[in-house]
Amino acid sequence: MIRIVVVTPFAPTDKARHAGQLFVTQYVRCLAGLGQKLSVIAPGTSDNRSDSVGGLLGIDVELFDLRRPSVSDLLEYLSRLRRDGFGAGLGFEGAFRSAPQLPAIFASADIVYLMFPTLLCLSDTVRAMSPKAKIIAFEVDVFSESVDRGRHFGSPLRRLVSRLRYPLVRRAERSLLNGVHLVLVFHHGSKDYLRRLGVESRVATFAPLLPVPRVTNQSVRNSAGAGVIFVAAFYRPENCEGLAWLITAVWPHVISRMPSAHLGLVGGDMPTQLRSRLPENVVAYGYVGCLAEAYERHAVAVAPLLRGSGVKFKVIEALLHGMPVVATTIAAEGIESAGTTEGFLSVANDPRLFADHLVNLLAHPAERRAAGMRAREWALPRFTANDGRFMEIRSLHRKVLSTVIPSSDSSSAS
Repeated sequence: MIRIVVVTPFAPTDKARHAGQLFVTQYVRCLAGLGQKLSVIAPGTSDNRSDSVGGLLGIDVELFDLRRPSVSDLLEYLSRLRRDGFGAGLGFEGAFRSAPQLPAIFASADIVYLMFPTLLCLSDTVRAMSPKAKIIAFEVDVFSESVDRGRHFGSPLRRLVSRLRYPLVRRAERSLLNGVHLVLVFHHGSKDYLRRLGVESRVATFAPLLPVPRVTNQSVRNSAGAGVIFVAAFYRPENCEGLAWLITAVWPHVISRMPSAHLGLVGGDMPTQLRSRLPENVVAYGYVGCLAEAYERHAVAVAPLLRGSGVKFKVIEALLHGMPVVATTIAAEGIESAGTTEGFLSVANDPRLFADHLVNLLAHPAERRAAGMRAREWALPRFTANDGRFMEIRSLHRKVLSTVIPSSDSSSAS
């Protein structure tokens, strides 16, 4: 029996607060379904402690205490930022390293998953605790690619910070990824980018796994009228920038042609300054407990992202819910070719063209519904758990258990 340890910032839960946590939960469920010994390690944040109560059946979740950061924690974090340009958070590394319960868990591990790029900084500690384990790093976002794109979007200050961070992040990400046994990305474009970056570790594509949404109430969807929905975690700057572009550059064109159109925003932690700028026909619902009901009350989903990298969970979620999607090129990354060919994804970076796609879908209910059905049919076998995806994970494990890390010379290249 293989012993698997998953390190994640979010505890798996049936009540996920955002798409990243939803992905972690579904992937952990799939690992548990393989019948292997599984442990999940996450920081003891208040959210994680709440989410882990009751937990997921048969899955051991170990929370390590996030102590109050000390001066040494602050110095370590600043050193990490100065050297690498990113890290797991103030005090995170020190708390992980000193957690008394973790060495025993890692000692018998065969495979260790680091579920997000910010956790790459823990790889040295993981190797020290578990020198024989194979490390798999999920590049949910290719971090250096995201920072690179940030040099061209956002406020002048944010662009300046991205320009200063990019050389550090590029070098650090390459070095850290060359120290793991397998890197998983969501689409071939990210794989190609990492090769150009100089990553010599094995890189494989693995489409994100999300749960199967319940069947939508078609009678409600049919009466959704001119409703547009944008689901996002609004504490993330790239989502706020995309929303600002949507309501200032795109939405006026939609309203001028379809005055009955309305936009629903689903997701918590929207900055007050952005909320105060919302037009009358734009409603911020905040966090909702049932995403399926929110989708049922709208006709079209949007993903107006201007920066970021990788396949976007919010787009996959919308497709699984049977929603046609209008997205920017960055938001459609990894699925643009199939989505536009099948007719359930419209892609535009020009505000007027983006608005044209929205108005066309809102004005033609029959075509819109057909596009939504094609979206769900296409997404279900690719992004949800099934026998094929279980076989894919088993194959990855067989390959990684026979993998040797490339020589350390490659990881130190500039």
